[in-house]
Amino acid sequence: MTLEDAAIQMRDAFDKLCEAIANSIRAFFDEVIRTIKQTVKIVIKIFGKSKKRRLPRKIKKEYKKLGIYEDWKKGKIRK
Repeated sequence: MTLEDAAIQMRDAFDKLCEAIANSIRAFFDEVIRTIKQTVKIVIKIFGKSKKRRLPRKIKKEYKKLGIYEDWKKGKIRK
């Protein structure tokens, strides 16, 4: 075995080691990103439900004329 062959074998072994490390890091970050996505979805869902609904001005005036605006505010009537 020549020195050149030994260097090639060492390079191949180093490449395999680097690939194994990169694959494990990639798998870890894929899991982290998946968890973050799920958390963001949950947070958006929670804040989306807690957001106060508003009526457009024209409909609000109509509801006030009919006397049902307060019922709508309490959630008894849906738009």
